[in-house]
Amino acid sequence: MGTTIRDIADKLSLSPSTVSRSLQQDDRIHPQTRARVAELAARMGYQGRARRSGGPGKTDTQADVLRLAILLRSQDSHGGPNAMRFLHGMTAEADRLGATISLHALRSRDVDDDPAPHDLPPVVQSGECDAAMLEGQHDPRAVNVIAQHVPVISCEWQYADIAHDVVQADDVAGVAMLVDHLHEAGHRQVAWLGERMRCGYSDQRQAGYIEGCLRHDISIDPRLFIGPEGYDDNRRPTTDALMAAVRLGATAFVCVNDYRAQMVIDTLTEAGLSVPNDISVTGFDGVEPTNPAQRRITSIDPNFVEMGRLAVNLAHRRKSQPAAGHIRVSTQPRVVDGQTISKVKHHS
Repeated sequence: MGTTIRDIADKLSLSPSTVSRSLQQDDRIHPQTRARVAELAARMGYQGRARRSGGPGKTDTQADVLRLAILLRSQDSHGGPNAMRFLHGMTAEADRLGATISLHALRSRDVDDDPAPHDLPPVVQSGECDAAMLEGQHDPRAVNVIAQHVPVISCEWQYADIAHDVVQADDVAGVAMLVDHLHEAGHRQVAWLGERMRCGYSDQRQAGYIEGCLRHDISIDPRLFIGPEGYDDNRRPTTDALMAAVRLGATAFVCVNDYRAQMVIDTLTEAGLSVPNDISVTGFDGVEPTNPAQRRITSIDPNFVEMGRLAVNLAHRRKSQPAAGHIRVSTQPRVVDGQTISKVKHHS
């Protein structure tokens, strides 16, 4: 027997009617509650489709209503704070436009040579939705097949040689703003920690680090760039790599995201350094710590809620102008002040 509305209600300590209205995008339910319901429904494999009633005096037809399918990376990979903020923005804008939403987690067939390695939702295969909204990074082979059925709106990721619209954060500007912040605090030797493997967003954020250093005449020392070789078999930055940067004079680390920044904080603390008294650390994503013992990381909030809103607007544009050229739009990031930067005193 499949997941029911009551199953979702019991998990969230909500009434079945609240869950039902949330799945129907009822604007009487708070957007955050709708996002929580949407996230759990997808994770539990709920197969119902979210619809919105036209309300008194309105007539919803297949031709008039914007029908959106949100495709999540998997049933268990989208419950993080970033995905929740995406869903919040998407559901709020869908409400405003009177759109319908269905949520689906792509299920892999685990076949390496399959050109379409995921089972596509029926609404995508049949073209019963006006656009597929991609949350997070998906297998390009699957995206290519999806784009052959319906227009694709991607959040964060751009796929080569596939026709689609993209909404993403301005990663370059965001990380450059962090370097501005560090320079204002007196930092003149700043190290960069990228991802453990080559990826587009890491490259963009590294470009922001370089841009920020250049405009403040901060030395760009190749030895202060920590990439895949600086990670161990447990996918953590090594003490040796981090301490080598410290010995070279680095007083701060700009990290590719908050997840890696927390690893840096933990590793340096274990090595006997104090953050931020001895070394400053920044991240990216603006995630609030779930552990009360952890400090709030000075970071960049890319405005995921606004990205969700923009994605829905791109889908609306694509439906009304199907022949229009594909575009990429960016949100304006902002610095989130935390407790992981301290000022550096320079001696004359």
